[in-house]
Amino acid sequence: MSMDNYHRYPDDEKVKGVDYQFYRDLLAGHYDEEINRGMDYVERGAELYRGTLVKA
Repeated sequence: MSMDNYHRYPDDEKVKGVDYQFYRDLLAGHYDEEINRGMDYVERGAELYRGTLVKA
């Protein structure tokens, strides 16, 4: 980088492999309904590992 091309703008695409269009859509609220709908029951914590842990 040089002083000519160094700047800090959040809309610039600086990192390879990032889906910037998806990110812009996400910020614009295109996925709000899906996000706010939530998830069905998801096992967490100890429930996730039930049956796989064994006492020594």
